[in-house]
Amino acid sequence: DRVIVRSELNQLSLLYDAQWSDRLTSMVQSRQIATFQNAHFLKSVGRPGDPGDYELIIDIRRFEIDATSDLARVELAARIIGGKSGKGVAGKIFNSTAPAPTTANGAAAAALDKALADAMRAIVGWTAKQI
Repeated sequence: DRVIVRSELNQLSLLYDAQWSDRLTSMVQSRQIATFQNAHFLKSVGRPGDPGDYELIIDIRRFEIDATSDLARVELAARIIGGKSGKGVAGKIFNSTAPAPTTANGAAAAALDKALADAMRAIVGWTAKQI
């Protein structure tokens, strides 16, 4: 639930006085569902555990501010699983960045939000092509 900053020595630290409103995994899941719904590519979009033809599983690999390059970095691994068969259909890693020249006054969160939105749109487009 905290904003991570990677320093020059590849060390991780937490951004002082910055905290997400919910667990990161929950926030990313909610944003992905909303992105799918807004795209209108699929007949319906549900939460994990809902019956469906496919399940999209997203693993968060990176979600941080890189202080060495002044970039917000988001890396998500997406896998599409057949809902009835449980077999893997496709998988891909998505990387996205956004400028983050400062972390003051919510700028870090805004940069991470931009990078996340770009990755989410890419995942929706890729998923629509796969299924």
